[in-house]
Amino acid sequence: MTHSLTALLVHPARAMVQLDAESKSEEAERQIPGEIEEASIHRPSGPDRPAAAPQPTRFYGRKELDPVRAIRDLGAVLEEITKHLDGSGKKVTLTVEINASSDGYDTRTQRIVKENATQLGFESHEFED
Repeated sequence: MTHSLTALLVHPARAMVQLDAESKSEEAERQIPGEIEEASIHRPSGPDRPAAAPQPTRFYGRKELDPVRAIRDLGAVLEEITKHLDGSGKKVTLTVEINASSDGYDTRTQRIVKENATQLGFESHEFED
């Protein structure tokens, strides 16, 4: 009478070791020919080690927003730019600058805009001739 093997019991720790080894082997097979893993690159250490190129420490960007779509556009800036710059130990400052021109702003418009700018905490605001 022959018995066929339908189940096999393996100690969990040995199974994990084998699964890890197989996973690393599969990753090595998927690697692009000629590609070198970052961890395997030998880098000299100590005084003979070449100095790393300095990394930029500041970012500046300026974008004109369409007044009709300003909230949507500002939301995109916050999501796509500011979110990536903000983090532990990093300082991000957003500044709103308004430039408007007309043939002439009446006193009522001037008063409303000045009062609103003051209430909103604008650092500076003025009308010019």
